[in-house]
Parts: sequence; structure tokens; C-alpha cells
Amino acid sequence: MGGRFAVLLMLGCNYESFSDVVISRPICDFGEIASTSIVMRSYEIVNESESIMGIADIQSSCDCLHILKYPQSLYPRSTNYVDVVLQPVVTGDVSYIVTINLADSSSSSCSFELRGVVHATDQGLLPKDRSTDISTELLTQKMLSRDLQAYMGPAEAIALSKKTQCAILDVRSGDEYDAVHIPGSLHVPLYAIQTKNYLRDRSLLLVDGYGLTSSLEEKCRQLRAMGFKSVRILYGGLSAWKRVGGPLQGHPRAIAELDSIDAALFYSARQYDDCMVIDASTNASKVSPWLIPGAMPQTNLANVVASSSAGWPSSNRFLTALIVDDHGRSSSSRVMEWPAFTSVVVLAGGLDGYRQFLRKATAQLSPRTMTLTRVAGSANVKSPVSMPSSIKKSCGSCRGK
Repeated sequence: MGGRFAVLLMLGCNYESFSDVVISRPICDFGEIASTSIVMRSYEIVNESESIMGIADIQSSCDCLHILKYPQSLYPRSTNYVDVVLQPVVTGDVSYIVTINLADSSSSSCSFELRGVVHATDQGLLPKDRSTDISTELLTQKMLSRDLQAYMGPAEAIALSKKTQCAILDVRSGDEYDAVHIPGSLHVPLYAIQTKNYLRDRSLLLVDGYGLTSSLEEKCRQLRAMGFKSVRILYGGLSAWKRVGGPLQGHPRAIAELDSIDAALFYSARQYDDCMVIDASTNASKVSPWLIPGAMPQTNLANVVASSSAGWPSSNRFLTALIVDDHGRSSSSRVMEWPAFTSVVVLAGGLDGYRQFLRKATAQLSPRTMTLTRVAGSANVKSPVSMPSSIKKSCGSCRGK
């Protein structure tokens, strides 16, 4: 997921001040590496002012250098991180520039440099997973945060469901609801909730399959503004409910499928800071760093979760594990049972399926945005996915030192 979850190296203690933003080591020399190597770095950014500073966008000078994650805003007196991954395809002395464009600032941009020496290897060609039919635009994601105060954990939700004044509203499609749902829950589409006046004075719990999209948060805020007494969201949806033993009614196959998510939903979910991608694939170090930059190898999970520097925001009361394996048919029971995670789901189709998804998504990519179609049960759900504009140049633009 984010660089703070991956095995990243903090860039020392050499700082440069830019306006009210302090930046960790503006020049980083990664030394000498092979052309098939992957270099991951995390830049530390501190807002020393008393005001919120927005980040308009972050750009890299070349397609060799990908911006994995960056915050939308820098809060007063807070520390944030920009995570990058370098996958060089040229040799010799190379230099890459990362430019941060700040919003609402008299100084609108600043730059970092990542440089070193790349040696040729015997392979000569790009690994098949680094093929040119997958756009590097799909690897760049702005780090998002949920309003976790709007959510309720599954254990608390089970206790609340026993109270008659609580109404559990399942907002999925009718077919999905028929396949599996919480006994006693009401099937009410999101758009129709505000028309149910009898619900205004009741405690409402909004439920979908996984609780990973932003649509429920938006509806929650809207309903509160319209005067509904109490509206919360079930964190992790039916999948998390199942994880803690909550009762479910429906077809056994539909219940079993709550343990996995499709590629489009996985792509959207992994940009949130409460989600961690765990790589349980056979060749984790060779494949997923390209397809899913920042994924945490399963073998490093215990140390990262236990470490105080793992990087989850202290405000996060809930955490989601997104597990990736070879084919999406299995997962580690150790991860599934890990108590640190409120929700645990597996990427359906595994790495092979996700590679195909990225290739199809590349074909749909426009300069600014694209729309991905996610098949959920028998209903087609279109999820807009914003893409950053790019000024990246070809690998031939890598500058010599």
C-alpha cells in the first residue's frame, strides 16, 4: 500500500525549508543498482505553519520514477510522506526530479532529486510485468483519508442491531441483497433513503458489501444535513460483519464470496490510508512491485504492524488488509486472523487478473479521467477514478549527473 507500509528508507536528516514546508533531503543518491532493480523511497514533509496547505499535484520528470502516494493536504504542525518508486530502464549516471506543486502558496512548487548509477544486466529486456501496455498513470494515486468518525466497527454494529430503534439499511442492488444480507436489514437504495420519513428519528446503519468506497460517506453527510437523527456506516461492510461472526442470510456461495473483492474495487480501495496491501504471492519480490507498488510482503507483516513507525495515522480506529496472491483463490490464515485488521479481503483473480485489469484500464485512459466498470453481482457499477495529469517524459529524458 503506502510507502510507510513497504520496506522504504527514510531519507536521512538533511532538510531544506520551502516556504512553511520542511522537506527531507532534497537530493538523494541511491548509489549503484542493476537495471532490473527497484528503488523505493519515502520523502518526509513537515508543515511548520499554523495553516492548512494543500498539494495541487506531484509530478516526476520521467516514466522511470513513479509517485506512489501523496497527501491532499498538509495540516498545521504535522508530518506527511510522499512515496516514490524508481524502476530504471536506462543505464549510466541518471537523475530524476520530483516536483511538488503547492496550492494557495506564494511559492507554488519545489523539487527533489533522486540520482545514482544504473548498471546493465544480462536480461536486456523489461520483465513481462513491466510491459508498455500498462500505463504508469495507473500506478500514481493520491493518498486519501476516510472520515472514520462516521463509521462503526462490526462488533459494535452487532450489539447495536439488537436494539429495536436501530435500522440497518442495505444499499446494494436488489440482486445482491437477495443473494446475501443481514437478517432483519432493510433493502433501501442510497438515493431513496431521504424519502423515508419514518427513518428520521431512528439510528441508521448504512451497509454495503465491503465499505471501501466514498459514496456512503457522502450520503452520510447529506442525510445528517437533512436532519436525520443518527447515521453511521458499517466499516468493512458485510465482509467485516462476517469476519466477527455476525449472522448472515443467503446463498452459501454468496456468503463465501464476501472474502474477496474485484480488481476495480481493489484499485480504488488501495489509495486510502486505512488500507494495507499484503503480498502473499509466490514471487512477491519480482512481480507485485511493478503491478502493485508499495505492497507489503507477507513475510514482513509482523514487524511492520508491530513497529511504531509503520505509519498508520493515529486517528485510524479501523484497518483493512487487502491480500494479493497468485490466483485469488487462497489467502494466509495468519493474515485472515490477524487481530489488528477490522476487515480482510483477497483480490479476486490474483496478480494475473489484476494485470489484465490494468491493461484494459490503460485502453480506457483519457488525459484527465477514466471510468471503470465494476461488475457487482448482476449489477454493473460505474466508479469514476480520477487520474492526475502528467508531464512525464520518456526514459530518454533521464538527465546525467
